[in-house]
Amino acid sequence: MTHWIENIARELAKRDTEEHIIASGTSISGSIHIGNSCDIFIANAIGKKLRELGKQAKTIWIADDHDPLRKVPYPLPEDYDKYLGMPYSMIPCPDGCCANFVEHFEKPLLTVMDDYGIEMETKSGFEMYKNGDYIDYIRTSLERVEEIKEIFNEYRREPLADDWLPYNPICTNVEE
Repeated sequence: MTHWIENIARELAKRDTEEHIIASGTSISGSIHIGNSCDIFIANAIGKKLRELGKQAKTIWIADDHDPLRKVPYPLPEDYDKYLGMPYSMIPCPDGCCANFVEHFEKPLLTVMDDYGIEMETKSGFEMYKNGDYIDYIRTSLERVEEIKEIFNEYRREPLADDWLPYNPICTNVEE
């Protein structure tokens, strides 16, 4: 019996592609732990297995660092509630030791990846937005709002609001 990672890699290896790109992401909403970083390990394992099978494969990790702060994570002080709704990339470092909130919570994860044999290219979702990497995907999602809502609503207790959109624009006048 083979492990499901091997099964996925074997299926992917059958595809006629020059290089397999296996991407994962983590929302930088606070401390990154095994529960919210498992996608990194899964993506890395699939990429390694593909390479063992003689295929070109690259693993990418995207920091979802532009998601909005939904709740103040432990052990941050309650006064961080003033940043609720603000993108992580625009929130200051809680201890003043890093450039911002994202770096403060991302750094401990990234410094141990080599220790675990994790090979991955890291990217910032915020930078990808700024560079326009998501423009075509955003356009497609806005063109297919109703179809996307229908899919989401299949798995939700409460249906999404009538005015819900799969994209949350941020005014360019927001101070960084």
